[in-house]
Amino acid sequence: MMRRLGAEYGIGVADAHALWKQELAAGKTPESLLLNNINHPNDYGHGVYFSAFADLLGD
Repeated sequence: MMRRLGAEYGIGVADAHALWKQELAAGKTPESLLLNNINHPNDYGHGVYFSAFADLLGD
């Protein structure tokens, strides 16, 4: 839905969730991405979010 709305309105969508899932599929554990093991990313987890935003900026 977010991607569809982004395309419809010409707004970039930073899909951090997709990258997060890729990290988990590659063998990372949720605990290795979270600072409090509940919902707050650690430095590595913040890097995942940064990557999602950086993708919007291009090369």
